[in-house]
Amino acid sequence: MLVAVNTTTDTVVTGALVAATASGQYECLFCETPLVADTAAEDPLEAFTHANGTDCLHNDNASRAHRIGEELISRELCQWLSHWFGLSPQEVTVAAEKHVGTDATWMIADVRVSDPIQLAVEVVYLSSSLNLRERLALLFDQEYTGMVVVVANGGVSPMRIERHLSSVGAIQVGTVDPDRFEASIGSVLTPDHVDLSPDAWQPVPAYLA
Repeated sequence: MLVAVNTTTDTVVTGALVAATASGQYECLFCETPLVADTAAEDPLEAFTHANGTDCLHNDNASRAHRIGEELISRELCQWLSHWFGLSPQEVTVAAEKHVGTDATWMIADVRVSDPIQLAVEVVYLSSSLNLRERLALLFDQEYTGMVVVVANGGVSPMRIERHLSSVGAIQVGTVDPDRFEASIGSVLTPDHVDLSPDAWQPVPAYLA
């Protein structure tokens, strides 16, 4: 794991540069089980490991940059919700690679916040077909909001994606720098924020629409 909840300070911390002290000081942001900090880990994604030896993020097919993006955006969302709602990370229900929808109609969200708000985040890296219009329609139908985050060193720049989406709304995308381990969140997309009509999406490239 790249990020962890420091239960002593009620903050989400990143990477191996932490003080590995008392047992139980760190817990998983996603499954709330104890983590062990490894200050000697060469790979930041191995800075924290589950004390029970398992890994709750079962996204082995995801690229390294995508995995970093999911964890960093989850951290940023916790900080954002702490600012606006005064909540500790333990009071935010966040998960990675989880379903939104019903058995008949569903999607897998890269990051899903289900409490205190319902928000699904699409982390864009090297995907060739996002079906973003369809995914947003499903989210809105399930009373979720949406967000688009772009990994900065991927195939398409954040600014370019913002330009592509300008025909459907004033959308600011979030960004992830997987080399510097920095991230920022984007606009929260709602039915009032995004035009889902086919005409509005006509100028949007096929890989996004």
